[in-house]
Amino acid sequence: MGSGQMGSDIAYVAALVSYDLMLYDVRKPRGGLARP
Repeated sequence: MGSGQMGSDIAYVAALVSYDLMLYDVRKPRGGLARP
């Protein structure tokens, strides 16, 4: 169990979560973010 592997796993999960949140924000127009 290397701490390097754990660190990269956390970074990978964090990237996935932030990407998911970004897509969710774009898909769900609130506050005029995706207003045409």
